[in-house]
Amino acid sequence: MSWEDSETVANYWARQFLLERKLETPDEKLAKINRVSVKDIQRVAKKLFQTKQLNLVLIGPYTSSAPFKRLLKV
Repeated sequence: MSWEDSETVANYWARQFLLERKLETPDEKLAKINRVSVKDIQRVAKKLFQTKQLNLVLIGPYTSSAPFKRLLKV
């Protein structure tokens, strides 16, 4: 983020206060991001990306869905 003008700075602080009702400095936000581990990301990905929740839409003259079913597996 560029902190070169007062509008950018005002937008940053106003958005935080209005949407989140708390104020964090950019350094505090960056520290939170840096605390996220690979294990954290993998745990969330396992919850979000599950075979039973995948969908695929195809447009075309396909007579069989068999070749595409493998695309719907995690």
